[in-house]
Amino acid sequence: MIKTPYKFQKLLFIGLLVIGVVFLSGCVQEKSQTTSDDATNKDKTINSLESRINELEKKVDELDKINNYNGLMKQSAENLIPLPPFKIIVHFKKDWTYYFRENNELEITKDDPIPSKASYTIDHKNNTIKISPPNANSNIKFNDFDPYWLKVFDEYASSTYENGWINWVARYEIKKL
Repeated sequence: MIKTPYKFQKLLFIGLLVIGVVFLSGCVQEKSQTTSDDATNKDKTINSLESRINELEKKVDELDKINNYNGLMKQSAENLIPLPPFKIIVHFKKDWTYYFRENNELEITKDDPIPSKASYTIDHKNNTIKISPPNANSNIKFNDFDPYWLKVFDEYASSTYENGWINWVARYEIKKL
């Protein structure tokens, strides 16, 4: 066995210790750098998702504005139709007035001396009134027409045929009699 002087062993031990410390500090630094890189990547991903959500919210707002601009009507959350008797005035060139009487009797006028007679049923949940020709036993029958639905929205009323086609849309007002 070769005997090494004590000083040499001490220097060798210190050298190996320094090399080990340097090696370990490099690994630790690399590990902490990897951890900080992961945190940075997560922050970038979160920021990216937040910006995408903000973009989507802006696009939804734009679509709502376009829908409102195009006059697409939204179902009202409120019950807009009162209990009879009341009248709905639909604003055309000449206003149409619908007088909803009790017992499902309806009179429709357009500045006519003799109103058209009809009957109706109200669906308060959907703000819709089904208007039908007068009953067969009615003694006055001015015009026969196909049943249609008067649908009341927040700002507009529309008339739709049985098949769902829209006949007209106009501003309106409701007055209790």
